[in-house]
Amino acid sequence: MSFTSLCYFPVLGAVAWFNHFLSPRYRHWFLLAVSWYIYALFGIQHFLLLLFVTGISYFSGRWIAEHEKRRRFVLAGGIIIIVSVLFFMKYLDMFLSWMGTAAGIFGHELTFPERYIVLPAGISFYTFQSLSYLIDVYRGEGYERNFVRYALYLSFFPQLVAGPIEQAENLIPQLRWSEASKEDVLAGISCILSGCVRKFVIADYMAVFVDEVYGNVMGQSGVNLLFATVLFAIQIYGDFSGYTHIAAGSARLLGIQLTENFDRPYLAVGCRDFWKRWHITLTRWFTKYVYIPLGGSRRGEIKKYINIMIVFLLSGLWHGADLTFLCWGAFFGIWRITEEIVMKKTAGRTLQKKKICPGTFLKRAGTFAMVCLSWVFFRSQSVSEAAEVLRRIFTLKETAPFVLSETEIWGAAVRIGILALLPGILQTGEKGGEEPGRFCYIVTIMTFLITVCIIFLYNTGSESSFIYFRF
Repeated sequence: MSFTSLCYFPVLGAVAWFNHFLSPRYRHWFLLAVSWYIYALFGIQHFLLLLFVTGISYFSGRWIAEHEKRRRFVLAGGIIIIVSVLFFMKYLDMFLSWMGTAAGIFGHELTFPERYIVLPAGISFYTFQSLSYLIDVYRGEGYERNFVRYALYLSFFPQLVAGPIEQAENLIPQLRWSEASKEDVLAGISCILSGCVRKFVIADYMAVFVDEVYGNVMGQSGVNLLFATVLFAIQIYGDFSGYTHIAAGSARLLGIQLTENFDRPYLAVGCRDFWKRWHITLTRWFTKYVYIPLGGSRRGEIKKYINIMIVFLLSGLWHGADLTFLCWGAFFGIWRITEEIVMKKTAGRTLQKKKICPGTFLKRAGTFAMVCLSWVFFRSQSVSEAAEVLRRIFTLKETAPFVLSETEIWGAAVRIGILALLPGILQTGEKGGEEPGRFCYIVTIMTFLITVCIIFLYNTGSESSFIYFRF
């Protein structure tokens, strides 16, 4: 864990302490100032873009809520502007590259000037939150007249740059009168510590070997690539769920409960179950605002399969403007459609035939293997590289010695064990309920001591940025 990372926690503690002594009517002003300042550190141009999206979505939502005329026109205009911002900042280069490739196929040459635009951190998250807010206001499901609270909803610093993707109906009411109880503080500290172990002890350790193997695919054996792919599955889960835990714990210190984003995804049985457990808020967003408006499963089987594929392709593009992410989404789309067809055909089987099916353990293992195959596209730099990785994995081509020593294998095994046994410490409970008992204090103290020991004993000293900062 670097010095920069360590600085976050005393700053967070100071913010939580100061916020506790403020009058409730001024807390959202203070948190907005902190959130905007933290985001401005990424770059003033990025902050101005966030401010622009905030203003467009707020005033569009206000018109939709308070006027009867031209509501659909204003909704469409707001969506087009926000999507255009996302497209220009994230997808324009990919689109121009595709145009150049297409022109080359027909014997023409297209060249475009180089752009030097750094992707703003968290742009995919706050644009999606603003889009969902506009659609919800149009549907009559929620409206926030206060600009400061709405701006805080989009820029709330714990979850701004890497989620979870919050719904206005969940977050905005909490921003009005949030106040941390003792239970919130204990749960928040435990959750932050859990996230630190996931990220700095587990994910960053795996990243060293994953980067080494995937950085030189042509010089690696199939066994190395297979092992690195499994380690990347552990890395990305530890990395993303680690950030989510830190974000949820930070918010809990302020008396705010963020939406749960993970539910032991590698224990899933099948594609559908996996996406109910992995990046839950993204799954809900696409289901509510894309899949259902397209017709869902209400317009026949073929239309249902098309809608599923559209959702997964968009989900792939949401993660990155590259063909590898599009293939990653198509992989899950094909898997999900195949799963639907198989389930439909086997629905009429007798109970005796169903007993022949593999046990839950084998189903979970098979699901994990399929998810690992999908991560090959996610981690590779190009489609051709992903194809080479898969070819070497399935042929187990030997061209290099095993990448890990015996000590490093034991280190990886210990961390995987820690991740498997690490409890979901994020506590829930009614606000203003009973005071936390002695057991809660003991658990929090033990978690703190164990976390400190793990970080000092098992940390590699290296640190990589959070993977989802790129999205």
